[in-house]
Amino acid sequence: MKTTPYRSTLVGRARLVERLTQTLHARGRAVLTGPAGVGKSEVAQAAAAEAADRGETVLWLAPQPSDRDMPGAAAAALVASVPRAALDGLPGPQRAAVAVLSREAAVPDADRDPIALRLALARVLRTLAEERPVLLVVDDTRHLDPESADLLRFALHLAPPGP
Repeated sequence: MKTTPYRSTLVGRARLVERLTQTLHARGRAVLTGPAGVGKSEVAQAAAAEAADRGETVLWLAPQPSDRDMPGAAAAALVASVPRAALDGLPGPQRAAVAVLSREAAVPDADRDPIALRLALARVLRTLAEERPVLLVVDDTRHLDPESADLLRFALHLAPPGP
């Protein structure tokens, strides 16, 4: 699973990238939609490159078709892409849930703690945002596994709506 964007030359989309950036700064979130192949990923990559140039933290998730059937795949990739310091401050149950997700600990026979994992992901994103703005790009959301989609929805629900 790719977790960092590549830079490319974007032709004819400068205005769209500018509008996307303005929306992100005004509302704190945006969604790009459209048919496959119209350039959504390229626009997102250009906006992410601009955000990185401004010193913002950019987290990029690009789940693959095979990830759809792997519970927690995208969430695990997200956790793997954040600095270790953002995880170190998690309280015990949340840190344990993240350790299981990232396979740093054995998966328990009993059910995992979904509430601790939801709270952990929300806390990690808040911790990163305390240092600088965070841009989370999820490319090809149709390939998100349901568990990761649920975790991301919860974390974003707790995020403030704008700057």
